[in-house]
Amino acid sequence: MKRRIAVDTYLIMLFVLGNASAHASAQDTVVYIDPKFHTAPEIGATFTINVSIANVTNLYAYQFMLWYNTTMLDGVKAELPPNHFLTPSQPNKIFVMDEINDNYNATHGFVWILATLINPETPKNGSGVLATITFNATTLDGPSPLKLHYPGFIYPVKLSDSDANPIACTAVDGTVEVVPEFPTWASILLILIVLTVAMSIYKRRLVKIPIK
Repeated sequence: MKRRIAVDTYLIMLFVLGNASAHASAQDTVVYIDPKFHTAPEIGATFTINVSIANVTNLYAYQFMLWYNTTMLDGVKAELPPNHFLTPSQPNKIFVMDEINDNYNATHGFVWILATLINPETPKNGSGVLATITFNATTLDGPSPLKLHYPGFIYPVKLSDSDANPIACTAVDGTVEVVPEFPTWASILLILIVLTVAMSIYKRRLVKIPIK
C-alpha cells in the first residue's frame, strides 16, 4: 500500500513538473533591444540598436513594430545584418519587408519589419540578432523608451513556426537619451578651478593659525 502511494505521488510530481516545464519553456523566448540603454552624445549623432531574440524554437517568420519618440529621434534605416538569426542556407529563400514611419502621430514613430523563410528552408533554433535599426538624434532629451509592441496581438512580437502557429514570447524594451558629452578641455578647466579654490582655502587657513 505504501509503495502504491509512493508511486502515485511520483507520477503526480512528474505530471506537475512536466506541465510547469512546458509552460516555462513556452515563455522563455525573449525579444529584446540591445543595448538596453544607449546615450547619444550630441544632436545629429547616428547610432544603431539591435532587435535580438533568445531561446526560440522552430522560428520560421517574424514581424515586429519598434516604437520610438519622434521628438528626439528619426528612424534612418532598418536592415537584416550579415549572419542575422534567420539567415537562410540559400540566399534567395527569405522574404523581407520593412517600413519606417516617423509621422505616426505628433510624438511617435515606428519601425516595422517582416521576415519569413521560404520552403524548403528549415526553422531556426537558439538565439541571435533579428535586425539592426539606425536612428538619428534630433534634440537633447530623454530618457525615452524604445518599445516593442504589436497592436492587437497577444504577444509583443509576432513569431511563428513553419506551420504559421504563433510562438509565445516576452519583450525587453530599451531606453535612449541624447545628452552632450562633457568636453575634455572643460573637464580639465573644471579640475584646475577646483584645485585653485582648494589651495586658496588651504592658504587662508594657514594664515589664520597663530604663531607661538
